[in-house]
Amino acid sequence: MEFLIARASAKTDLACLKNGFDWHRLTTIDGGHHIGCLNNYMFIVPENSVDGTSEAVIFDGHGVIGGQAVSASDGAKPRPGVRAVLSDYAAAAKRGGAPHVPASGVFCICHIDFETGRFDLTLDPLSQYNVFVFETRDLRVFGNNIFMIEAVLTALGQRPRRLFRGAAFEAALGMGAVDTTGLEDVALFPSDMMLTGDSRRDELEFLPLNRLAHGSADRDGQLARAAGALSRSLRAVHACYPDHDIVYDLTGGLDSRMVLAASRHAGLRNQLFFRSEGGQRDDIVIPDRLADRFGMRFAPFPQNFNGERIDRRTLARRAVFRQQGQSTIYQFDLGRCRVTDVVRVRGGFGEIARLSYRLRSLRSAVVKWHTLLKGIREKDRIVLDNWRRVFTRDIFGALTDGRALAFFVMRRMLGHRKLFTDDFRQAAYMRITDHLLSLAGGGMPAHFLVNALYLTDRARRHFAYTSQMLNLVRPTFEPLADIELWRLACLYSNEDRHDEKAFHDLFSALDPDVLSIPFSRSSLAVHDGYFKVLTDAEAGGKPPERVSMKSVPDPILTDGPEERLAGLKGHALDIVALEDYFFDLLFSCGQDSDVWRYLNRAEFERLNQDPERTKRIADNGLTFLRLLYGLIWIHRQDIPVPISEIV
Repeated sequence: MEFLIARASAKTDLACLKNGFDWHRLTTIDGGHHIGCLNNYMFIVPENSVDGTSEAVIFDGHGVIGGQAVSASDGAKPRPGVRAVLSDYAAAAKRGGAPHVPASGVFCICHIDFETGRFDLTLDPLSQYNVFVFETRDLRVFGNNIFMIEAVLTALGQRPRRLFRGAAFEAALGMGAVDTTGLEDVALFPSDMMLTGDSRRDELEFLPLNRLAHGSADRDGQLARAAGALSRSLRAVHACYPDHDIVYDLTGGLDSRMVLAASRHAGLRNQLFFRSEGGQRDDIVIPDRLADRFGMRFAPFPQNFNGERIDRRTLARRAVFRQQGQSTIYQFDLGRCRVTDVVRVRGGFGEIARLSYRLRSLRSAVVKWHTLLKGIREKDRIVLDNWRRVFTRDIFGALTDGRALAFFVMRRMLGHRKLFTDDFRQAAYMRITDHLLSLAGGGMPAHFLVNALYLTDRARRHFAYTSQMLNLVRPTFEPLADIELWRLACLYSNEDRHDEKAFHDLFSALDPDVLSIPFSRSSLAVHDGYFKVLTDAEAGGKPPERVSMKSVPDPILTDGPEERLAGLKGHALDIVALEDYFFDLLFSCGQDSDVWRYLNRAEFERLNQDPERTKRIADNGLTFLRLLYGLIWIHRQDIPVPISEIV
């Protein structure tokens, strides 16, 4: 079996890659051997030499071995000294002295002097050299020089992917064993600056591997230096191999967030993969808390390296969690702003739930993200301002495209207190409202403006601003049915900060017929399937009895064909959960489903014939009805995105 080996330049491996290769021919005794190189050292060992008794032979084009010339026809038997070296190495490995040596073989080191054509066999100094592994088909290559090994595999007709397996990756990067001669910007951080996740805690923690006391004053400095060094290293490697996918197996201990942060900071545009072999949960990549709570395999996004400090809030431009055989691959495409797939893994790998901010998949994006992010604490917030700006920009794009569902996504996401600060939320509401107002004169659909009024209110704008918008879009509202007008009015019914005059002005702007009707927010009731303003006389001088709704109305649960609805019966649901439920319900069912029959006027009028049931929904039920009618209203609109694409 013959191999072509790239010459290791006395200057730098980088010079070899740039200036071409001086090839030497290496011949093994038989097949099943391994090639290895450590800096300018090359070695080869039989695959069965685990016990250190097999013979290891190294050739170059001159037939030199162990400092003495031999011919390729004499059997190439190694000198006894070489066998002793192998035995010593194997003994050291058995004593635990070589933790980073792959178990499939032992090897010796051969230093090659290309100027004189001589080389010497020596024992690998365990305290200085560590090994990582390349695998391609039936060939295994060991080494700590990524450039030399890649040249070897390229010479064999392979296009290798860099695979750092387990602790070998920790050794190669953590100990700085990669030969970076000639790469000016490469400065790999030492092992005492490596980070790992602490899955025993409820939040993401970072522990340097040298067991530096948590909270030490030097800890932040170590993190900053580590991220900076890794950023420079990745930038330098990427400059040499801009078209290659760099593959890391992070089960060895290097924190994935550090790698991603460094690559982001280095401006890389290639893809980084983080793979957990065998389908086992990798606590370094996946916090137990999220995996256990949601049954999902979810990788926290990297720490953002900004200047000389690491921000715990972070940005991930794209995260793909994809099943591949028995492994889960975490793929980060750093050049795009999309969140696409999540693989559910409780009880084994299962369905792929689409999760995208492309607006034709809004329902999945909102429901899945909202469910997942409920468990993330304030200090573990994983969305940065730039991600928020991207989200807002996509919403604006949806408005111009005429997609009404963007509002529901916007309200759901912006309302998440763990993701957005109050200041950002208020600013976003105002920006979006201004955007809607700017579109009002261009024939903007009425259902957009209804939601715009809701946003105006949530942004705590003065009521005069709402009146201004109503005056601008008054002609647009005329085609709306009473149900939409009442729904719009009821958007303000639960807002304590609106006084009676402001509420009256809102009704006046919508319907002149109610101008003289005296009412208060407590006088709203439900009648014949519509929201209705009760006069004091109709209400008997008293507002309707206010009864908090503790569960979804029974008919929705008992008469619906969906099995999962039954599980909600009897549970106390707040308004947020109720909105979540109906948002999920609407788009999880086909239009032919019985669920839709509950969302039409006739069925709902039948439900309201029961006085007791009417009392139950008189207070918090008002929000329920508002949402229910809102869903009917959306269903009746001419939404450009078909329901089949949203589900």
